[in-house]
Amino acid sequence: MDKLDLYLLFIIQTFKRPRKKNFLFAILTGKRTGQAVTDSHLHQVENQFGLVPFLKEEIFEKRLLDLEKKGYIRIDESGVLLLKEQSETSYFKSPDWKGFSMQDLPHHFFNHLLLAVQVVSNKHHKKSQYLPIVRNKEAQLWVKRWFSKWQNDSHLAEKLFLELTKWLDSSSVLYKDVYVARFSGGDRVGETALQICERLQISIWDGYFEWLRGLHVLHLKSNEFPLLQELMISKVALLTKSGFATYDLFQKGHSFEQIVKIRQLKKSTIEDHFVEIQATFQELAVPFRPNEEVLLKLKEKSFLSLKEMKEFMPDLSYFELRLAAVSGVEL
Repeated sequence: MDKLDLYLLFIIQTFKRPRKKNFLFAILTGKRTGQAVTDSHLHQVENQFGLVPFLKEEIFEKRLLDLEKKGYIRIDESGVLLLKEQSETSYFKSPDWKGFSMQDLPHHFFNHLLLAVQVVSNKHHKKSQYLPIVRNKEAQLWVKRWFSKWQNDSHLAEKLFLELTKWLDSSSVLYKDVYVARFSGGDRVGETALQICERLQISIWDGYFEWLRGLHVLHLKSNEFPLLQELMISKVALLTKSGFATYDLFQKGHSFEQIVKIRQLKKSTIEDHFVEIQATFQELAVPFRPNEEVLLKLKEKSFLSLKEMKEFMPDLSYFELRLAAVSGVEL
C-alpha cells in the first residue's frame, strides 16, 4: 500500500459517513465546488484538501476498486464507506499539510525553482544557449522577470545555494534527491521524478507526497527564505476564475447586491464565491460573515453538517453558516 492509497483512506475515514465518489474526487483534486469547500472545513480536512490536483479519474476509480477488493472500503449506492482503518494514515495528520491554503501553489513554485536554478547555474557556467527545463510560458516569463531583478548581483548563485541548503538540510526534507536531482544547469541534466524514485527504491506516490510535504513546509516558513519567496505566487491564484471575478469586484468596493447585478449571476452562485473567498482569505471580513461572538459559539461545538449547525443557530441563514464553517476562527 503506497501513500496514494493511504491518502484515499484518510479522506474516506475523515468524513465518517458514506460519500459519493464524485465528491471524494473533488476533495482529492481540489475542485472548489460549494459543497467541497464547506464540507472539507466542517470535517476539518481542509489541510488535506487537493493534495493530488493532477490525479486522473480512471486512476482514482481503479484505486477504489482495489481497496474494496482488499476489504478496506465498501462501495454501494450510498457512496464509499471505510470498513478497516490503517494506522499509517496518520502521515496525513501532520501539521505540515496546508492543502486548501496552498493547493497547486507548490507546483507552480517548483517549476519556477527549476528554471531559476537552471538560469543561475548557466550564467555561472557562462552558458547562454540552452533549452528551458520547463516549457510552460507563464513560468518562463515569471522567472525572466525575477532574474532581471537579480542578474547584476554577483552573489546571486551563492545566495540561492545558501537558501536551498538551509531548506534541504531541515528535518522536513526526507529525500533531498526528489528536489536536487531534478535540477539542471551547466552540463547537468536533471532526472525525472520517476527515475529518482526508482533509484531511491520508493514508489512514485511515496516520492510525490514527500516532495509535496517539503514544499508545504517551505511555504509555511517562506519568510525565512526571502529569495525563494520571490518565486512563490499569491493565494489569489487559488481562486476559481469566476470566484476571482467576484473577489476583484469586492476589493474595488462593490457590495454583495451590486456584484450580483454586475455579474448577472444567481445569488446562490455569488454566495458560493464568497464562501470560497472566505476560506482562502480567512482574515477578510466578507459580506454576511457572522460576528466574532457567534463564530466562537459555533467553534465550541462539533458539527458534521450544516443541518446540525442550523438546529443550533436557527436564526442564521445557510449562507451565514457556510461562511462560519470556513472562517477559521481559533478558540
